[in-house]
Amino acid sequence: MKKTNFRPLGRDHLEELFDKDLTFGEKVADQVAEFVGSWQFIIIFSVILLLWMGINVAALFFHIPLFLFDKPPFILLNLMLSFVAAFQAPMIMMSQNRTAEKDRARDELQFDITTDMRAEIYALNEKLNVLLEGQQEVIEEIHEAVEEIIEEHNTFIEEYADDGEEEDEKDSEED
Repeated sequence: MKKTNFRPLGRDHLEELFDKDLTFGEKVADQVAEFVGSWQFIIIFSVILLLWMGINVAALFFHIPLFLFDKPPFILLNLMLSFVAAFQAPMIMMSQNRTAEKDRARDELQFDITTDMRAEIYALNEKLNVLLEGQQEVIEEIHEAVEEIIEEHNTFIEEYADDGEEEDEKDSEED
């Protein structure tokens, strides 16, 4: 039978394989995606947007031209948001692609481990079947031997009992 040397790769080892040769761009993309997907970013970005709109609306309402740098409908803000989205989206996509590659590699590894384990379980099952068949043969041999011994014992007892009855009859006739 085939002997397998099963040494599973852990999740840490897989992460290490993927993270050891990262380029600068991939590291930046991962960090940007991590930050942009956090509550910290959402809160900071929301505060900045609210301040931007609040300052401009207040400057327009109170007629303070010094603080009025983007009149509603906030065209400059739209331009800035488009700029941010144009740079964030590709970085997030790069990070997601790397994550998908990691997941695919993890799934392939898990499939290989499962396949190896199935083969090991099948081999163990076959070995158990061979052992059980051998034991069954031994048990049958022992059973036959015990039956022979019982039969011989019963024959001996019958002969002894018959001899004892004949002696009793001889003793009775002599009396």
